[in-house]
Amino acid sequence: MKYSLLFALGFFQISIVWGQTPLMDNPELINEINHTIDLIYNFEFEEASHRIETLEIKNGQHPTNYLLRALILYWRERPFVSESEIFLEYESYLYKAIELAAEYDKDERLEEEGIFYTMAGYSLLTELYSEEGSGMKVLGSAKKAYKLLKKGFELMEEFPDFYFPTGLYNYYRIKYPEIHPFYKSFLWLFVNGDMELGLSQLVIATQKGIFTQREAYIYLFHIYLRYQNQPEIALPYAEYLIGRFPGNTRFKTLYLEAMIFNSSDSIPQNIIDSLITDKKDIYRLAGLLFQGFLSEQKGSYKESERSLSEALELYNSMGKEYDHYLSLIYVGIARLAVIEENKERAVEYYKMALKLDPYIPVTEEAEGYINSINEG
Repeated sequence: MKYSLLFALGFFQISIVWGQTPLMDNPELINEINHTIDLIYNFEFEEASHRIETLEIKNGQHPTNYLLRALILYWRERPFVSESEIFLEYESYLYKAIELAAEYDKDERLEEEGIFYTMAGYSLLTELYSEEGSGMKVLGSAKKAYKLLKKGFELMEEFPDFYFPTGLYNYYRIKYPEIHPFYKSFLWLFVNGDMELGLSQLVIATQKGIFTQREAYIYLFHIYLRYQNQPEIALPYAEYLIGRFPGNTRFKTLYLEAMIFNSSDSIPQNIIDSLITDKKDIYRLAGLLFQGFLSEQKGSYKESERSLSEALELYNSMGKEYDHYLSLIYVGIARLAVIEENKERAVEYYKMALKLDPYIPVTEEAEGYINSINEG
């Protein structure tokens, strides 16, 4: 799955919106919302839907209800097919939350909370449009979210959940344009960042965040594995997520990827098997891919080639681009070619991987091999 401009500009995740008044004055309601979010993250969607219905009875027409329903679709249905019924339903929930949040401007006591709901809506729209490939829509919603995000930069001590969006912003404001040059010409509009500061703020979010702790773990995993190329630091974050939310199939893929890139000799075959038999193609693809890498690590090269070939065949039948997984398939094929001392094939597939994926583990491995061949 693609990680969008949302992550680059540090625009939260949905859960931050519940860290403000008047909800902070209602611990019982906060606990209900938190438990509902945990159910969603653990893929217990039916029970989460029942709890949202209860919240709707208590809250009436409230932005929280629509953001929670959007969160269910986010985890249950992604990746979205552009302009599909689910895509449009998800989009409508976000716009409805933004519409209701606008009413908060009329009440000074609720103004800050309204800012959070509005930022959440525009931030998720930013991600949605990025994955759709609608560059101008991305910039439009990102600018709206950014104006709101800036107001939270000074509130971290008072509301620790702000460490999460601020940390993401500081890190990705620098990193993202390095690997996505398309956005460089637009980013003069945004305050500069600081990657080291951003990482430290994300760590604080895992320690102090009430509602953003889950997302801080996800993005620290993502950053350390795919941008910092430090899989040994990424692994504990993946272990936390799969331990706390064992029903979340997406977290299984993160855990396996961290294990693979740590060259672990204790990769759980049962998790790979569960992915290969999953009803969603994206998870089956991940399972076949990781089986290929695991078999290669074990020296079972024919089995590795078979799994990677099945993964590539499945990918070609899916009708949607998943550049990260495709690039890893190419990397796996290239590795087998290196073992077979087929330099021409290895270079071919490493170059194909480089065209697709800006993540550091891929670029360093591919460029390292290609350079060694050129120098030799």
